[in-house]
Amino acid sequence: MFVGEAAQVDVSGNFSDPDGDAPGYAATTSDAGVATASASGSAVTVSGVSHGTADVTVAETDPGGLSATQALAMTVRLSDREVLEILYDELDGDNWRINSDWLTDAPLDEWYGVSTDADGRVHTLRLRSNFLTGAIPLELGSLLNLESLALGSNPLTGEIPPELAELSNLEDLGLYANELTGEIPPELASLSNLESLALGSNPLTGEIPPELGDLPNLEHLGLWDTSLTGEIPPELGRLSNLEELYPYNNSLTGEIPPDFLDLSLLWRFYWDDNDGLCAPDTSEFDDWLDGIDMSRGPRCD
Repeated sequence: MFVGEAAQVDVSGNFSDPDGDAPGYAATTSDAGVATASASGSAVTVSGVSHGTADVTVAETDPGGLSATQALAMTVRLSDREVLEILYDELDGDNWRINSDWLTDAPLDEWYGVSTDADGRVHTLRLRSNFLTGAIPLELGSLLNLESLALGSNPLTGEIPPELAELSNLEDLGLYANELTGEIPPELASLSNLESLALGSNPLTGEIPPELGDLPNLEHLGLWDTSLTGEIPPELGRLSNLEELYPYNNSLTGEIPPDFLDLSLLWRFYWDDNDGLCAPDTSEFDDWLDGIDMSRGPRCD
């Protein structure tokens, strides 16, 4: 639910008493600052107070003193407008290159860089090269209808929030040419609709998460000009829809995995300027590379 909303559920069907006694109900939450809960008869009302998660526990007690409980996790989300207001405040919106209609009462699709769907939910957020400064707010994970997030070419700092993995409808994530640090969150592998992931030109560290091989629809993977280390995970060979792959200008080592021979749709692949990353000098890789329109990188000795 969203902050300020309330939901009521009849829980009588969730409990039974073999003696047929009339039960009593009570409801509590693990964090009343996130959500409150109360019971009136068998009707339990849960209200969203602030962004976060809380466990809601419902207890049934019969006249004999016996009791049973059931619990569920409740997620309280901000409205799209509240999320964008946080984005503006935390990324110095007053000094953006363009901030037309932001923080006004105008419909969200009139705010610069924002598009909405038929339900008024934020559909795309494109603020490339707009002087955004600061760390990406984790609250962006509440824009559940978002399909395109383009924040490239801004002086953004801090790490990539793993909360972005909650954007289950996301198809395009563009965070290239920023100043983002830390490792690539493996949680991004849950973005099953993702078609393009562009993280290049950031001082990212660590290894390429093998979990990225679980992105079934990924077509573009841009990891150029970072500080990534280690070997390319063979799991990337499972990206059957991959068309473009850019791991050049990093500190990657080792051989390109033989699993890459299964990437039949790949037509652009640059792996040069690394600390030893090379393509095996075999006839199989000769044939595979011949089938790629544009490729660049060393062969192994």
